[in-house]
Amino acid sequence: MKINGFKVNENRVFLRTSKGGYSHKGYKRKPVGQWNDAPNWTGHKLCDLCGGFFGIDETGYAFGLLPRGTVELCEWRGQKVAFEGKICVSSYRVVATGTKIPRRFFPQFNYNVMYPGDYLREIWGDRWIFFGGEVDQVNGGSVLIVGDTKIGDTNGAEIYVAGRAKVQAGVLSSPRHIYFYDRSELLSGKIRTHVRFKEDSKAHYPVTLCDSGYAEFCDYSTMRIQQRGGFVTVTDNVKIGHSKLMRGHITVPTELRPRIERMLPPGNTMDVVDFPNSPKLLRESS
Repeated sequence: MKINGFKVNENRVFLRTSKGGYSHKGYKRKPVGQWNDAPNWTGHKLCDLCGGFFGIDETGYAFGLLPRGTVELCEWRGQKVAFEGKICVSSYRVVATGTKIPRRFFPQFNYNVMYPGDYLREIWGDRWIFFGGEVDQVNGGSVLIVGDTKIGDTNGAEIYVAGRAKVQAGVLSSPRHIYFYDRSELLSGKIRTHVRFKEDSKAHYPVTLCDSGYAEFCDYSTMRIQQRGGFVTVTDNVKIGHSKLMRGHITVPTELRPRIERMLPPGNTMDVVDFPNSPKLLRESS
C-alpha cells in the first residue's frame, strides 16, 4: 500500500515521537522516506542495551508515546523485539508525520485522535492525540496535545502539551498533572491543579492561578500570569513577564525577589519566599 506517496508494508508500521526529528541524546533522524539504521543494534530486551529505535505497535503499546511535538508514522525493516509495552527496531523510516498520518492507523496503536476542525463534547478515559480541534470536557485518560486546541474543562486527565501547540482552556482542575514542554503555550484558563511548565513553554496573561492551583516554572519557561491564590515555584532561568500577583504563595530565586516585589500592588497578601541555591541550568541540544 502507499502512504504519503511511499510504498509501505502495512504489517510493519509503528508510531514514535520526536522533537522535530530529534530524539534520545540528540539523535537526528533522516528526512521522511529515508531509512535510519541502528549502528549498535543488539536486540537485548533492555532499554539501555537494545541498541535500536523505540516506538509502539499492535504487539507493544502499553508504554505509550513520549511527550514530544512530532508524531511519526514509521515503517521498520530488519529486526524487531517487543518488551515492557513498547518495541525496539534495528532500522526504520518515517513515512508520515502529524496530520498527514491517516486517521485509520491510530486505533491499532491504542490511541484515539482529534484533528483540526474536529469537535468533541467530551472524552472519557483512553489515550488521545490532539492535533487540534475543540473538546468541551476531558474526564480522564492520557492526552498528548501537539496542535492548537481548545479545551473546556479537565476533570481527571493527565495532559502533555508539546511542540508549538497553543492551548486555550476553561478550568484546568484535573487531580492529575498537566505538563507543557518544548515551545508550547497556555493562552488562557484557570489553573486549579498542578501544572508544570518546562523547557521553553509559556503561560500567557490572563492565565489565572486559583486557590487550589500549583504552577511550576522550570528550565527556560516564561511566566505571565494572574495569581489569585495557590502556589508558584520559579527557578533561575525562567523569564518573568507581565504578571498580576494578588495573593497566594510564590517561591523564587533570591536574585529575582526584588523584581517580584515590584509587581506586588499595595495591600496585597502575597507570601514571597526565597529559593536559594537553585541550580543554574545548562541548555542541552534537543
